[in-house]
Amino acid sequence: GMDTKYYGVSWDDVDNTYVNSQIMTRFRAQCQFKEQVAALPEEGTDIEKIASAVSLVKDNVAWDEKYKVFPEPVGQVVKARSGSNADINCLIAGCLREMGYTVDMVLVKMRSSGMLLDFQPERNPYDTFILRVTGSDGSQYYLDGGSPHGYINVLPPDLLVTNARLVRPNVPGEWVDLTRLTRNGTTMTVATTLTDDLRLSGEYTCKETGNTSYSTKESYSESDDEQDYISEIETDLAIEIDDITFGQMKEYSSSSQTEYKFHKDLDASGDFVYINPFLVKFHSADTFQSLQREFPIDFPFTYSLTYIFTFTIPEGYAVDQIPENRIFKFQPLASTARCSCTVNGNTVQMVYNFSQNKMMCGPEYY
Repeated sequence: GMDTKYYGVSWDDVDNTYVNSQIMTRFRAQCQFKEQVAALPEEGTDIEKIASAVSLVKDNVAWDEKYKVFPEPVGQVVKARSGSNADINCLIAGCLREMGYTVDMVLVKMRSSGMLLDFQPERNPYDTFILRVTGSDGSQYYLDGGSPHGYINVLPPDLLVTNARLVRPNVPGEWVDLTRLTRNGTTMTVATTLTDDLRLSGEYTCKETGNTSYSTKESYSESDDEQDYISEIETDLAIEIDDITFGQMKEYSSSSQTEYKFHKDLDASGDFVYINPFLVKFHSADTFQSLQREFPIDFPFTYSLTYIFTFTIPEGYAVDQIPENRIFKFQPLASTARCSCTVNGNTVQMVYNFSQNKMMCGPEYY
């Protein structure tokens, strides 16, 4: 038959097609886990309670690694013990409503599908939906039942869009920005000294929150086993790791930790030992090689980083040269890099701070 063309369709019309569809019926289905919900602890913050409902559903239904906008009937999903993020989101919504929360549907066109232009309504633009939960004090929390590496307000980077659409029956739809739900931060401390055989020896600690934690958990889970993951770090940083502990890598939470002891060969010539205070490379030079720059660069999320390197000067050595204190600002990404180095008694300390507050950079700037 002929393709139907819609002229003058508005976002309200599009909203209504979702509100009046089976998607909304299944989203509003009743709780499938009433007894288990009744047994959940009643004290705790909203985030803790919401997280307990998510964990309850995820313990009963595995994510099949698919993002969908159209959920299956909830009873069927529970029987199958597996489903898409849309299926799992419907089950979580039922549990949260049973607990007394207001839960709304937020439709998302994923970043990998291209941008959603709010001035250009389309009939079926969305790839999936996530949940918005209103807390007891009116605070709003966003979550998706798919990927195991996320948390409340920590969504997969592909869902971090500026225009997501909140739709609910009998209320006009509204645009929601999902790019600023959480602070994404990394704090690394590296404490080092020199061994007798002129190697750098030390301890590394890293704490991550929000989407930086999401990324780390994802790469940890993607390696075949923990030993592979550790070997990869050793190769990347040209170090040998002695003992290592990981925190929260497999837990449903918004943070993760890594700590290890290490040693590393150094350049020494004559009486001089050269120490690069950056154990970890934060920015790679080969990201922007192409001569023709036609497209904007889209970064996975905004973040801030603090890196603190300390070196204890051994007996018989003195500092010859340290890096200058510098600040660099790059306006198009609203980013700042700051480096300061100080010597205090027998300790050298370098602090490097970097923050990037925009996700998109136009081709004219890089």
